[in-house]
Amino acid sequence: MMFAHRVGSVMVTPMMTTGSWASSAFMKHASSSFMKKPVTFPGGSFQAGANVNKMVSSSASSASSAASSASSSSGVVAEKLENYTAVHQLLHWLMAGAAITCFTTVNIAQQSKDKKTKGDMMHLHKSAGTLAAMLLVPRVGIRLASKLPALPSGHALEHLAARIGHAGLYAGMTIMPVTGVVMGYYGGKGLPFFTTTIPGAPKEKRNGKLAGQAFKIHKKLGIPFEALFGAHIGAVGYHHVVKNQPILWGMLGGHAVA
Repeated sequence: MMFAHRVGSVMVTPMMTTGSWASSAFMKHASSSFMKKPVTFPGGSFQAGANVNKMVSSSASSASSAASSASSSSGVVAEKLENYTAVHQLLHWLMAGAAITCFTTVNIAQQSKDKKTKGDMMHLHKSAGTLAAMLLVPRVGIRLASKLPALPSGHALEHLAARIGHAGLYAGMTIMPVTGVVMGYYGGKGLPFFTTTIPGAPKEKRNGKLAGQAFKIHKKLGIPFEALFGAHIGAVGYHHVVKNQPILWGMLGGHAVA
């Protein structure tokens, strides 16, 4: 792929830049070296060889500098971004899928006036939430046990925002499923899980007050968690489009860092 940048009205490519720098360096050293130590022919000592070596070395150095300059000016990011482990990637996408399902279904249920649609959507919402609760322990466990890739280069405030954002996401993916489970179990209705239902607490162990408190927390944090989730997706897009840092590929396979 060829990257180009504009100088005045002329489009300059790295190859053009490298060529001009190398040519200039070669001519400068050639004229200087051979004027100081002219070539001697058979019968004398041939001194020009050392000068040619100096010219070639200098030209190569100039070409390398020009290539680096062209790469920098064209906005190419040279840093290598590492990937997450395969298990980390799998759990990430399963949890993300569960979260997106929860967000979508609860919003459809809230907007729908049809009782069947509302019931079906809430059943799917609770099923995805139960799945998220099942994934929670391995998800947090692999996060604590894995060596995570370094953050991409950027301002200290960007790194701080990334850490705060991830902490908020982990808090949300913990609190939302846990409060959902508490509601279903201690409320006695059980936990829907797609084609089946995990039974709730027996009558003697039910706790309506605890279930009610869990419901209030669940409802209060739902919208902020959705907003944070959306901001996370937006940040990934910002790194890809604006900063030319393809951080998403770290969650899509390739060589992983264990």
